[in-house]
Amino acid sequence: MRVIDLDPTNIDKHGNNQTLSQVHAYILSYDNNRWEALQKVLANLGISASVVTPIALNSTLINFASKGICNNVHNKRCRRLSQGLSYYLLWQVVSQDPRLQDSSWNLFFEDDARLNPGFTYKDAQDVLQDTMAKAQNEGFFYGGLCCVRTTRAGPDSCTACRNHRAWGRCTHAYGLTKWRARSMYRELVELSKTHHTPRRLPLPGVESDFMDVYLAELFRQKDRKQGCQPGGSPLVAGLDYHSPDPFFFGHRGVFFQDRRTLKSQMGGLYSSWKGRAKLYKKLHFNWR
Repeated sequence: MRVIDLDPTNIDKHGNNQTLSQVHAYILSYDNNRWEALQKVLANLGISASVVTPIALNSTLINFASKGICNNVHNKRCRRLSQGLSYYLLWQVVSQDPRLQDSSWNLFFEDDARLNPGFTYKDAQDVLQDTMAKAQNEGFFYGGLCCVRTTRAGPDSCTACRNHRAWGRCTHAYGLTKWRARSMYRELVELSKTHHTPRRLPLPGVESDFMDVYLAELFRQKDRKQGCQPGGSPLVAGLDYHSPDPFFFGHRGVFFQDRRTLKSQMGGLYSSWKGRAKLYKKLHFNWR
């Protein structure tokens, strides 16, 4: 995994009451041509960023974690293993950074995240700043979310709450404090021991799934216990704003995934435009 610091000078040392100029972002990207547009958006929001190249599929770590199955193999299963392990290592980097206080926020993006056109830069700054302040004690928030339904009759995961909280899919934009980055991996490991997850965690020798699946299951379980309160469904910045892409009617937030112009590089359901609406509708109701 390689990190390219675009502007590392603004990494926060202040902790609470951070401004966006004191927050650092990490962009996970396989392609140098994809992250530049997102980096410009973040710069206009006053956020410094580093570009992170995910763990190479021919690396010793991937070979060990997959028991040789993913040794330089470019398919969906191996890319999601690389994605998941890359996020875990990034969380470790953040949790061990001596420049950060425990309450310091860090933002994580996939390179197809873009600013929802319903927001001006000033509006987006205000919403993100407000969300960071309100989520401080929880240490996590979504910058954008893909809503899901578990039944056709009930409300989806984004309309069940009325106070800007929801659980769902997608990890194209989210925030973690240093202390939550330290604990998140342990939370997911404990989840895999006590609850059903779509697939087990990407530990050595076991099959992995997309990171958003793990987080969705984690917060679904928390929502069942705490509901729309702190400690239950997390806050979502700009939850009332829908994606401008009509095919992604369940996507909400300050940041959306621009799958109309940027094809998924994970080899998943959205790798082609044709037939995507039908596939998404199926996933929307039956993702588990």
